[in-house]
Amino acid sequence: MEREMIFDTIDLLLLLCTDSKSLRTFLKQLSNDTWFHLFYQLTQQCNDGLGSSINSSNIHLPLTPTFDLKTMEKLGILFEKLSELTENRRLFSKYNFLYIFKEWKQKFVNDSPFLVLNMKSTLLNLEQ
Repeated sequence: MEREMIFDTIDLLLLLCTDSKSLRTFLKQLSNDTWFHLFYQLTQQCNDGLGSSINSSNIHLPLTPTFDLKTMEKLGILFEKLSELTENRRLFSKYNFLYIFKEWKQKFVNDSPFLVLNMKSTLLNLEQ
């Protein structure tokens, strides 16, 4: 149940990231420590294949198997949109996302060209 809710939430966030007049406002609402910490935890679950049921921010993520590539691609789209806001560079840096994105770019070069392309775009946005 909790696992499905995480995936549904990612789908909803992705849907809300479609180009519209309110996109920038929506992205700014996600541009804070709480959301970035949650995004960081999700990337750790993607990397490790196992989540933690307890964490320091009182956000409880269930133990889950490795996210599939489709879910990682959705997160990649969200990260790419968030990276377009220059004020988010500090948050991406704070949670060491540049390292994570570089790792994903190398790790999935054969499995998901879409994710790799998204990571390249995101890194380009963050390194400008």
